[in-house]
Amino acid sequence: MFFKKKPKPTTPSASATSTAPPKVGRVFGTTWVESALNSDPDGLVPAPLRHAVGYIESNEEHMRMEGIYRTCGSRARVDELVEMIEAGKEPDWKWEVESATSLIIRLIATTETIWGDVKEAMVQNFDNLPVLGEIFSTLPLQNKESIRFLAQHLNRICCRSAYNRMTVENISICFGGSYALLLPIFISNIDTYFAHNSTVVFGISLQEAAVRSDPDGLIPSPLKVSLDFLDKHAGTPLLWQQSGSYSRVKELRLLFNSGQPVKYRPEEVCEATSLVLQFFRDTTDPLFDYPLLSAISALPPARGGPLHSLLPPPLPASSSTTTTTTASSSASPCTCTSASASTTTSDSASSTTNTDIIAAIRTALGHLPPINQAVTRRISQHLFLVVQARVAAHAPPTGGPPSQHSVILECRQLRAAVTHRRPPEINQAHKRWG
Repeated sequence: MFFKKKPKPTTPSASATSTAPPKVGRVFGTTWVESALNSDPDGLVPAPLRHAVGYIESNEEHMRMEGIYRTCGSRARVDELVEMIEAGKEPDWKWEVESATSLIIRLIATTETIWGDVKEAMVQNFDNLPVLGEIFSTLPLQNKESIRFLAQHLNRICCRSAYNRMTVENISICFGGSYALLLPIFISNIDTYFAHNSTVVFGISLQEAAVRSDPDGLIPSPLKVSLDFLDKHAGTPLLWQQSGSYSRVKELRLLFNSGQPVKYRPEEVCEATSLVLQFFRDTTDPLFDYPLLSAISALPPARGGPLHSLLPPPLPASSSTTTTTTASSSASPCTCTSASASTTTSDSASSTTNTDIIAAIRTALGHLPPINQAVTRRISQHLFLVVQARVAAHAPPTGGPPSQHSVILECRQLRAAVTHRRPPEINQAHKRWG
């Protein structure tokens, strides 16, 4: 009797991240640049990488998990996450670090190499850091920022090798191919050879953004260019209340992040205000510290201080920062228009109190870093122009006589943005799904 020979069992894939032939999609299986542009609000780092890293770094126990990146997640679960991301949905993590790490490896395995067209040149010069740094600078912006983002994340993982047993060499092997050769170089030298020439200005500290984009190192380019443009449109009704086109704002962010010159079109007033608000909300450190906020909030809202309650008084650029925040703004046109004969007596009775409060504002402002002082001065000057334009036009958005109160209501979003405090560095990767 003859028996059919049993077929040999197929060998299971080495890991759940080894995929079938890559399928071209919106995020996976395409070029690295397209993947970032299609999924990331900033168009810099593909959303799967940003979200997976954010989930891993959200908990110190995740970072210390033994064998992280070496332990594979369920292939079916990774496929499910890929489908969710391709459909534009946010992944619903279920306490599964292995799925997050496998998703990152899946992205790298199915997407065109992160090293771009200079992969061979990088491999040939992997032991020559100066040359490797020059080659790295020729990559597209999305590739450079993704390499920095991934290398900094892996560096933080390796700093916990006493817990997770993942050294630089061990974790690089998990990615295979050219990554096993090049990733150790970038992980070990990311802050020396590959981080100093970044042009990204959104989502970092105010100080770093100013150093990267301003020749004087004082005012970040998104604020300088946008406020210069908005000064010319200070009389626009509802200047800070309307939102600009999402696609155009995203395009402008990408231009600023790439270090290219930006010029607004005459009709892009709303886009300029939206970009300023986004810049402050994305920065990792607030413009004001708590002592200054406390001093500002002590000013009475109904007197000559509504403008002060939003920001310190206008600071002349020619004066020193510690002495320019004086009470001279109470002699501005907006103060004269908001005052009335019925309140003259009460104003003089409380002038001493206001003088003390403004002195406290000057003191607190003088303790801010120079960059924060310069940005505060620039914003205050712009808002002073807005008030002057309202007074000259005699037609505030809310109707009635022009007053500081109408401008304060209009600039409420700006106030919320400049006082916004971003979470610590470890939670920066949690960004809103694009």
